[in-house]
Amino acid sequence: MGSQLLLRRRLINTINISTDNVVYVYAPTGFGKTVLARQWAETQSEPIVWFDGFATSQVGDLFGSIVSEIRKNIPSLNKSLAQFENLKEVDDGVLSHFLQVIEKDKSKFHIVIDNAEVIRRDHNGFARFLVGKLPSHIKLILLTETSPRTSFLQEHGAGRFTIITPTDLNFTSDETEQLADQSGVVLSPSNLIEVQDLSQGWPLGVHIALSQLAVTKDFKSLISSIQNKGQDQFTVPAQRILASLAQEELEIVTQLSLLESIDAKTALTLTGNIDVVRILTLLSQDSMVVSQTNDSPPEFAIHPLLRKVLVSEYQRLDEFQVKSENLISYLLDSGRIREVTKILLQLGSMDKLMKIVQEPTVARNIDLSIQESIYSSRTDHLRNWLDVYEHVPRTEEPAKRIIAFYIGILSGNFREAQSHLQALQVLSSDPSNVEVKGLQREILACESILAYASGDLSQCFEKAMECFDTASEDDFKSRGSSITHMRLALWCAVIQDDDSKVKRISQALKSKSFTSVTLHHRTIIHSMNALIAAHEGRFIEAKNELAVPLESDGQKHKGFFASFGGYLAEFMIVSESGDDQKGLTLLQAALDQAIGAKNFPMVATLLGRMSYQQVLLGNTEEALLCINQSREMITENDLSEELHQAVDIWEARVRYWVMDYKRADDLLSRSPNSYLMRAFRAGIYMSKGNNSKALEITETFDLQIPRQKLTYHLYRAHIFSDSYKGQFNEVRQAVEIGSKHGYFKHFLTQRSDVIQQYISLVAESPTPFNERLAKAAGERLNEMMVGSDDPTSSLTRREADILRHLGTGLPIGQIATDLCISKNTMKTHLKSIYRKLNATDRNDAVVKGKKLLKI
Repeated sequence: MGSQLLLRRRLINTINISTDNVVYVYAPTGFGKTVLARQWAETQSEPIVWFDGFATSQVGDLFGSIVSEIRKNIPSLNKSLAQFENLKEVDDGVLSHFLQVIEKDKSKFHIVIDNAEVIRRDHNGFARFLVGKLPSHIKLILLTETSPRTSFLQEHGAGRFTIITPTDLNFTSDETEQLADQSGVVLSPSNLIEVQDLSQGWPLGVHIALSQLAVTKDFKSLISSIQNKGQDQFTVPAQRILASLAQEELEIVTQLSLLESIDAKTALTLTGNIDVVRILTLLSQDSMVVSQTNDSPPEFAIHPLLRKVLVSEYQRLDEFQVKSENLISYLLDSGRIREVTKILLQLGSMDKLMKIVQEPTVARNIDLSIQESIYSSRTDHLRNWLDVYEHVPRTEEPAKRIIAFYIGILSGNFREAQSHLQALQVLSSDPSNVEVKGLQREILACESILAYASGDLSQCFEKAMECFDTASEDDFKSRGSSITHMRLALWCAVIQDDDSKVKRISQALKSKSFTSVTLHHRTIIHSMNALIAAHEGRFIEAKNELAVPLESDGQKHKGFFASFGGYLAEFMIVSESGDDQKGLTLLQAALDQAIGAKNFPMVATLLGRMSYQQVLLGNTEEALLCINQSREMITENDLSEELHQAVDIWEARVRYWVMDYKRADDLLSRSPNSYLMRAFRAGIYMSKGNNSKALEITETFDLQIPRQKLTYHLYRAHIFSDSYKGQFNEVRQAVEIGSKHGYFKHFLTQRSDVIQQYISLVAESPTPFNERLAKAAGERLNEMMVGSDDPTSSLTRREADILRHLGTGLPIGQIATDLCISKNTMKTHLKSIYRKLNATDRNDAVVKGKKLLKI
């Protein structure tokens, strides 16, 4: 495994904490099973009996060797086990007696059996008996190249075993990085990813790659050499692994070895074997040769290092030429042009490659494939296209620079992206370049994206709109960046809470340019429409947009250009529905992705939204911690000051909620005049009793936007609290808007007298929504009254009104009519009043009420 060995603490801990007395470690060559067992043994205080399985036709020879090892290592058993050496016949009776002796002795020790598959193969009955009857105070470690059979687990009970698989034995990224440090190899984050992708965590592959890097120090050349030519050091262990396959299995993986990804249809077409999916599935479960990369539909991949050896062997076969041509034709017919170019590069078929990529239809498919690679953050695919362009004459330099720019963005290397953008700007100034106009649009798109990455939100938006204004309809049909940077521009508008910018994007999406785009583009547009609708408070519309699959493959992409707009829209819908925990879970998942992709503007807005969600749950400290984390990230990464202004929106919202009006005022004084900031300012004026100023601000709200119209009527309901009918009318209009667009939770964050009106409203208009809201309002009012020592302070405004009416002597029914509430609602209020005042009846309540409310 090399001079440097990584201590497998993670797996040693797995064995140590296991309460099972049988640990089954299985994997092919090169996974370090034996190394792991020896490292574990060194951590044990009890004696270790180590036994290497060997082939023999005589079970007595095998049994005698095991007995000899135990006697040698466990002195207390030396004498009592002497009777079992040199036995010619070993049956179940002998084995039972042997185990009884060990059980009686009670000496605690462990047994490690290496090459256990040899014992299982030659003497399966002996192996099963030993495992099944082993005393519980002894831990047995089985090291084998084959997985445990289902019948074996069923016979002994799966709960008796701790199973360590090849997947468990693979190095994690952290372990590879640790081994690199031990070996004196410096790996950048992108280098680490490439080593992991190439080796798939296979310990031997990682060791070999790092040992060569320790000598050559030329990472790029080494990886390229391994990927394109293979390395002799990998060949022998790879051949040993492949030699363990059955003939049918080897034939199948050989025929499929040119493919990076194998779907069921392709596997069946190329091999003609109707059983191919089952065989690939079993191989993925029992070996490192194949891994299953997707469940539904099933997709598989052959280990990349083994694939090199398989392809080399495949090329020596007489049938290779015909079968490879059939594969190329099949992939071209399926539109899988990237895989075709990858295979041709691998085989060195440059003439054929150049001929194919220069065909107009193929060139169009290449462009779409590059767009999809950008959209899905597949830097490996983009690098493949760079390799293709390096081998194709007459490929324009700008095309290579644009791909390299996106690789830099997706890798989080924004300086590298900037250097490629600067090179593009130089190329665009060349008067001999006939494609200057198209190149300038691409540069605008790249400038917009790079501005977003650095947090320069206004610059991102303006460059994106300039690109949109200068592009033709054909540009939108062919260039994926025309959608990508527009999506980022929308994110900027939402982050800045700029409704005018959101409107500009919305109008652009309705233009003719976006009506005939590809399926790939339409999925992005659905996501954008969902975010626009959710931002404007049209939650039902947003939910319907989200019901359309956002990705052509049915899965949300990850990375810098992930479906963050869809995540934000979904969060807004869920949050407004009142499911706080699900909302936090959605935010955290999106936040983890954004941090990993270095999408800093999205990190800032997600932390901001999380802060407000936390303060609504009463977690003020957590809310302020989110705000501080966001500001620290902006400072540490030297991002634009505009991101601080975006964070101001959320901090102002938190400060307003906790009634820290001084800090809220400071934030408002330095922030752009967005809708939310104006709403906070109006709220502060209301809290100070300056209703005329608050009304003046509400008149600036855009009543064509549901969220602003809703706030307009709710604020007026607060302001008109002295007029029952005036307040009721504003509440009624607010509820009409909210029920139409999917609001709910927002209603319950209002003042108690406004919430009380929802209960009154259901008497006038008993719709399902109003009834649901009235029920929630009652529960919310009860929550607001918890912990009050003064009965009058815990009474709601409506209850105080009813208490005053009780003192008039009017019948209950008449009071209900006067107050515009139903008799049932009146009864509910009376019960609540009696409980709070500790009153026995109406008269008692009136007497106590006279003292408290001056009735």
